[in-house]
Amino acid sequence: MKYSGKERNDNLDIAWLRDESEDIEERLSDPDDIAAAIIVHLRAALEEIEGLTEEAEAVALVPEEAA
Repeated sequence: MKYSGKERNDNLDIAWLRDESEDIEERLSDPDDIAAAIIVHLRAALEEIEGLTEEAEAVALVPEEAA
């Protein structure tokens, strides 16, 4: 017998998990505002990449015996 979600009345709708803080950016319509939002996200991503790069370089410099 195959199980179906109907037996338990399961609902896989996860819309309630949505982060409401993103709604502001979704409503942007001015190209300059959209570009500014993109730049903010790209700068944050770049900072994260730089942090990960620094961590990776620090790990690479540690002798194998100490790691």
